[in-house]
Amino acid sequence: MKLSVGATAPDLSITTITHQGMALSQLWQAQPIVLAFLRHFG
Repeated sequence: MKLSVGATAPDLSITTITHQGMALSQLWQAQPIVLAFLRHFG
């Protein structure tokens, strides 16, 4: 799926740094969020 700049992100299931599953929409309800995607090599 290709998104345009400024488009609404789909509601994804993510894993927090404490290894808990959470829907992206749960984080968005509390406050604006920033998603950062990092590539891992190795």
